[in-house]
Amino acid sequence: MAWAEAAGQNQGAETFLALDIQPPSSQTELANQGSMTMGMIMAGMMIFFTGAGTAESIIREDEDGTLARLFTTPTSRAAILGAKFTAYLLNILG
Repeated sequence: MAWAEAAGQNQGAETFLALDIQPPSSQTELANQGSMTMGMIMAGMMIFFTGAGTAESIIREDEDGTLARLFTTPTSRAAILGAKFTAYLLNILG
């Protein structure tokens, strides 16, 4: 407040104290906050690597010529791509 008055600002302290920073109420809350953050990071990494692995598999099969042969079977495209996605997801989880 004294700094604001010295600088010529006489609007009051509420203008400068818009950010209210409070420490966690306990160590347990701090630990829960950290584990929640790690959980979100791990979930994001799992989604990213599952998508990247599936895309790599599709590109590799396209380059080898086996993807076109796979699409000529009576299995739907959604089933083929879903199975590839599920396989990589299970690989990452395991």
